Amino acid sequence: MIDDIQRPTDLILKLLEKGPKYVGEIKKTLKESHDISSPTVMRHISNLLNKKDILQIQSIDWEKYGIKDQDKRHTYYVLAAHTEQAKYYDTVIRDTESEDLNIQAAALEEICQFEEINLLPPQLFKLSNILTKGEAEQTHKILELLFKHADKCIFPSDIKQFQNNLVICFHIFRNSTAKNIVNIRTRVLFFLGLLENKWVIDYLKKDIGECKDVETISESPLSGIISDYEKGYLAPIYEKHNLELFNFLKTLPEVKREAVNRIRRESKIRQDSKQYERQKLALAKLKEQDETTLT
Repeated sequence: MIDDIQRPTDLILKLLEKGPKYVGEIKKTLKESHDISSPTVMRHISNLLNKKDILQIQSIDWEKYGIKDQDKRHTYYVLAAHTEQAKYYDTVIRDTESEDLNIQAAALEEICQFEEINLLPPQLFKLSNILTKGEAEQTHKILELLFKHADKCIFPSDIKQFQNNLVICFHIFRNSTAKNIVNIRTRVLFFLGLLENKWVIDYLKKDIGECKDVETISESPLSGIISDYEKGYLAPIYEKHNLELFNFLKTLPEVKREAVNRIRRESKIRQDSKQYERQKLALAKLKEQDETTLT
């Protein structure tokens, strides 16, 4: 009986861990997942408000939380802990852009402590701007933080500019020999693939095309390119651009055709249905979050 009484409260708090939620979304989610009625949900929300575990967000503050709803009559809630810590997070994120290298370094070290909490979409977007600075260690840390949030379907607020930041980042580190370059390339390709961004295809063509004096895959940079691009999460974008890839294949010598075909084949083999469903769910969430058309 105690579990039944407590359950709606726990479910509401768990939903809000991912960020602010519209009350209608909370009701719908709990009804569909656990058959909890709207009056029960509202009773538990009222209790949480009274205990100050959650707060109602005033419409004047919606932008701060990445809420793009135009209907100011709607009600949104957020965990109180998120608002209490917001100033701390914002200060740390702001200091990553400091011209003082010591302050910048301290801020990035502090960001590593963010692993167990969820940042808000606008905060993630501010962090994503660091990807364009060309600092390998910073870029690696930010991408890992963004990746952990993406796993929970929490993304930067400005998806269009986030994609631009990713493309710039990939261009900067494309031929880098930095310590974390493999992880940087892998994470950027993950996001570009998730976003169905055509730059994945463009960069694949560039990387393959620029390999010189190639006789075998194993004794050339082709092996590293295959390793970067054969990931299962890139399979959907290869399928989407099959015709362009086929036309590209017709311009290549045999060894390079073999490399591209291996990438396509291996990515499809490595793509499992659960992963693909999660990708589609995340992409749907992104499209809902940002009305900008994903390119």
